[in-house]
Order: sequence, then C-alpha cells, then structure tokens
Amino acid sequence: MVKHYKSIQEIKAEVVRQLHERLALINVDHGKYSLDDVENSEKQAVTVIYDGIKIMSVRPFISNVVENGKLQVSGMFSLRAVYDDYWYDNDDLDTDIFVDEYLRCQFQNESTTFDKLLDILLPLANEDKVRKINEELEKISFRDATVKYDTFTYKYVVEGDIHSFLFEESNEDGVVVDTRKKRFFKYMSFNTYIEMLKSKKIRLNSIMSMNDSSETFYLGDFLCKAYEDERRKVLHPKSRYFQDGGLRKKKVVEYKNNLIGCFSDKRDDALMWRLYGDGGKGVCLEFQIENDSLKPVLYLDEKNQKVKKLTEVASKLKNEGITLYYKDLSKYHFYTKSQQFQYEGEWRIVKEASDEELSVANYDGLVCLYKNYEFEELGLKPVMLYLGANLAYKDVNVPLLADLSKRELNVRHVMMSDVESLRV
Repeated sequence: MVKHYKSIQEIKAEVVRQLHERLALINVDHGKYSLDDVENSEKQAVTVIYDGIKIMSVRPFISNVVENGKLQVSGMFSLRAVYDDYWYDNDDLDTDIFVDEYLRCQFQNESTTFDKLLDILLPLANEDKVRKINEELEKISFRDATVKYDTFTYKYVVEGDIHSFLFEESNEDGVVVDTRKKRFFKYMSFNTYIEMLKSKKIRLNSIMSMNDSSETFYLGDFLCKAYEDERRKVLHPKSRYFQDGGLRKKKVVEYKNNLIGCFSDKRDDALMWRLYGDGGKGVCLEFQIENDSLKPVLYLDEKNQKVKKLTEVASKLKNEGITLYYKDLSKYHFYTKSQQFQYEGEWRIVKEASDEELSVANYDGLVCLYKNYEFEELGLKPVMLYLGANLAYKDVNVPLLADLSKRELNVRHVMMSDVESLRV
C-alpha cells in the first residue's frame, strides 16, 4: 500500500532516510558525498553534495487545493538535479522534478517513485553487470582487477595494474626502458632560449596549452572512450552539451594546473632539430638530471594484441549497456602517446601549480598558462649547449651565446651541431 505523507516534517524524515541509505551504499569516492543535516537547518532544502559540488536539492513544500469542498494536500516537494560545472553558466541544464504526497513523480515523461528516481539520479552498482565485467576481463587474462561503480560519472571503474598488463609483461620487442638515464636534451627556438637566459629559469606550460592538447586524452579516448559524458546523457538527453564534448571541456579546466616540461633522449638529432629546434635556427640544451623527476613517455602500439583486447572489452560491454573506465588511466594519461611518435624518445616532468602561481601568455592565439621554475627546483643542471646549423648571424651569435650561456646558466661547453645542414 502506498503511504500518504501529510506533513513536511514527515516527508522530510523519509527523504533524508532514503538519501542516507543510498549514500551509504556508494563505493567510489564515498567520502566525497555529504548530505545537509536538515534536522538542524533553518532552510527547507535537503542537499546532496559531491566534492563540494551541489548535485541534487530536495525542497519540501505543501501545495493545498480544495476538492469537493475539502482542503487537500496535492504536492509535497520539488527535487532539482543540478548541473555541476561551476565554471560554466548552464542553469538551463538543472532539472526540476515535482514529487507528490505519495512520493510519486514524473521524470522525462515517465511515472516513477522517489526510490526509483534515486536509481537514476544516484545509481548504484548492478551485481550482474559487475560479474559480466569480471568475466570479460578474465577472458583476456587481466587478473586481480576490482570492479566498482562510480555513482557520479555513471560508469563502472576497473581498478587494476594496467601498466603491467600493457607494458611490463609484453616482451615482443625485447625493449627495457632505462629509467637510470642522466642526460636529456631540450630543443627550442632562439627566442625561447633568450628568454631562458634572461630569467635563468625554465618554463613549464600547462598540459592543456600544448600544441596538441588531445595527447592528454589519447589513452582514455583509445582504450574506452573515457570522456563520453554518461551522466549528461541520462539527465539531459536532449542537451547538445555532452554532444559537443562537455566532459572534455570540464577536464581541460580540471587539468589546467598540471604543468609539463618535455625533453628528449635524442642527442643532436636531425629530426628533433626540424620539429622543435626551429629547423636548426634554434638551440639544444643538454641537462644532467640530478633526481628522478623525469619519467619516460609510454608509446602505445595500437596494433598490440593486449591493447586491442582492452579496447574490445570496453566496446563489447558498451554495446550491452555497460560503460567502464580503467582507473589506472589517471596515472599514465600525461605520459602516454601513440607509437608513431616513438622517434622523439620523450621524457617528461609534470608539476602541479595553484591558480595563484600560474601566469597567462598568448601563444599565437592559444591561451597558455605557465610557471617559471629554478633549474635546481626540478633537478635540472644545464651542462652543454648545441647551436643549430641554421642559426642566424653566426659570426656574432655564436661567441655571444657561448659567453652568455657560461655566465648565466653555468653551461660548461658550447658547440655547433654535428648536423651540418637542415632544409627549412
């Protein structure tokens, strides 16, 4: 029998009970969820908060009407599913749902009840789907994985060592990454090096201000289409926002504070001169690394059978209505590129800066956030400078750059590149 609630206090108590019960069952980021204590609040709203973001608001009220000469209760509260991106004004994406005194409501033109509505707004894991995911992972020998459900993103999260699965256990090429390298090279334009001489610092740019910001999203895009916004598709099926890459836009803002410095293990390399040394008109600075701040870029071979297996699992499950995400992606997405870029021999430093530490520059129309670091702070020691084959005004620039580099950066040796000529 459907219960008829007759007062705000009565229905608030039931709403809070159901919400507490629901939040207690969340198994990903459980500690990031909270519920306003309405018993001690002067406000009527009951608010569900995720990581400081209001995601759902229940506002009890009583709407009275006169039916057959008698005063009747016709409604009890409204529920608002709140659009969560604080950085972009999209109030029209908030969804109001009116619930009556029997805890019945309409959502997207379908009748439902409050407890069933919570299955949509605050969904939990389906054990049959968890079992299905585990079965598919077992088939490809991705073992010791734990599968949980992320209520906020509406995705199943696979927690497992994706690096070991993709790289360390694969001996197809017999390549072992040497993490003990101590010398790395940074190719740059003449102007960039002059700025370095003036500041005696090295600039790390936001990873979102790279020429190709899609590198950051490459691993997730390729393995499981990680940036498709499942939550928007459920709550706002007619909105163009998720179709226009809304979740990716949100990640751009989220990742903006991650700064990157790119280096190569290729010494005086013709191709690197062409790509990053301004066609030989720039310089290449050699660094001695005095800590383990640099990490190698992992080059993902799209034809690798293990890579294909992971993508096939995600695709197959997606077709069955199960969206998954590999949690380990967050460890490697700043250090992974396609195999086609392996010739760069790239290593990276990634640092995180606060909003207050960031400066803003314009790089040919691209908003670039950056911070300048002391070399010592990053464990970098400049030791040698290579001057490009096409450096302008060699008769003046060569001796002056040698002098400035030794005095300002303590560079021990300056020499012309062994790459004698480069087409520009």
